[in-house]
Amino acid sequence: MNNIKKLANDFVIYFNSKSNEKLPNIFIKEYYIFTAGKYISVSEFIIWLNVSRNAFIEKLLNRFIKNKDYFIVNYEDEMRELKITEEINYKKRTNQKYYLITSNCFKEYCSRSLTEKGNLVRKYYFKLDELFKEFHLEYIEKSDIENKKLLNNQKKKLETNKIIDKSGVYIWNKIDDNSEIYRIGGAENVYGRINQHNSSNINKINPKIIVYTKYYKIFESLLKIYLENYLYRGEFYKCDLEIIENGIKNTINFIKNSKKDSDINSKSIIKFNKKKNLLITNIKKKGSKKGSNK
Repeated sequence: MNNIKKLANDFVIYFNSKSNEKLPNIFIKEYYIFTAGKYISVSEFIIWLNVSRNAFIEKLLNRFIKNKDYFIVNYEDEMRELKITEEINYKKRTNQKYYLITSNCFKEYCSRSLTEKGNLVRKYYFKLDELFKEFHLEYIEKSDIENKKLLNNQKKKLETNKIIDKSGVYIWNKIDDNSEIYRIGGAENVYGRINQHNSSNINKINPKIIVYTKYYKIFESLLKIYLENYLYRGEFYKCDLEIIENGIKNTINFIKNSKKDSDINSKSIIKFNKKKNLLITNIKKKGSKKGSNK
């Protein structure tokens, strides 16, 4: 999110240098932040646009298409898409539905709104979007040059350490994500896989832990067994990094204690699965302050 805010500030400067339109800088910045993401929190949007929730929801349901323009989600999923405010500003209500809208839905609804910000969007969003695209083309081109320089520097460093082609497992989250939501990846060439992702995606991978091992497929599977109680969504896990580190230690010990590859079979994995439940219980009993957030 910090990266988006930095880009938004850069876009304000870019917009003012390219356009004669005199728009409030805060409006340009917030428009950028809202439309740069895929989804927008309805709770946040109605406050920003200054419209009533009931009136907005009524129009949303009547004029827009479910699962295309808007999505009904749980409280946590909507709060995760907050762009300019914090979750503390929104109370969870048991009798209330929560929604996300797309950036296209955001623009279309604003274009019909008679509020101050609605008028600004309706009048200027063509210019905003035009410069938005130009800004990103220049930004991507500049990033490609910087990434190539960074890649060359990383290659030299990794070649010196002779780990460029090593297989292994890596624990990561997005580079601008400070939450305790992590994903586990495994690859025959860890460095190559991470770099491949980072060179083709705006949201960069931030590897927290890398374990180099020729048994990366088995290691990844065992670690996911260990962490299944913390499975959050899809292939993401929500827990302390300390818990993942404990899982890694126990996985390493399990593989070390297997005298040969054939010892790692379905029966031994079942035993590992039973044992890890005891290990996780012990971790919780020790008084981990954060523990599972599931």
